[in-house]
Amino acid sequence: MQAISSDILSLINSPQTQESGSDDLGQEDFLELMVTQLQNQDPFETLQSGEFIGQLAEFGTVSGIGELNNSVSNLASSLLSSQTLGATNLIGKNALVPSESLNLKEGESVKGAIGTSSPANNVNVSIFDAAGNLVQSVPLGVVNQELQDFEWDGTDASGNQAPEGEYFFSVVGSQGEESVSLDTYAYKQIESISLGESSSSVRLNIENGGELNISEILKIE
Repeated sequence: MQAISSDILSLINSPQTQESGSDDLGQEDFLELMVTQLQNQDPFETLQSGEFIGQLAEFGTVSGIGELNNSVSNLASSLLSSQTLGATNLIGKNALVPSESLNLKEGESVKGAIGTSSPANNVNVSIFDAAGNLVQSVPLGVVNQELQDFEWDGTDASGNQAPEGEYFFSVVGSQGEESVSLDTYAYKQIESISLGESSSSVRLNIENGGELNISEILKIE
């Protein structure tokens, strides 16, 4: 007497079988095969109770794996839907993300932030235009926080309003006698959301054509 082959069990639990009748159809097929085995077994080599229980356990394992796969897939879809719905509430808000650029709009100031793992002195923010010319310096002095905001009023070193557009900035300070560069962050407006290439993650589309994961956001305003 031979046990039901793994190929048959795989067929019972195949995606096509599950889609056409879920787990009920798989169980019916299994029972039909078992009855056929019992009806055609060798009378001198009958199926022992231990073998029968073993085949039931094997079927239960394969069926259980299929149910687990379906449950995980359904959970992933549910989480993605929830994440997508939550992300739509972020459209129009400003997200603080790692960046070296600032987007200046006419008549408005612009905010960024700096990060440091330990206190720094003589901290200064240097702002450059697209051609690399220094436009303005924003002195911050001592920075004790791991993440500290700064604001640029949009004027150049002569006090004139700088044209709107994208600017770049760097931050330097000193720790002891050593000069150090600090981490740079900027507030970017979230314009829309989209699914990632694998359709399993939500991407946030920000101004100037950039995009990021929700996990990259440090703060929302």
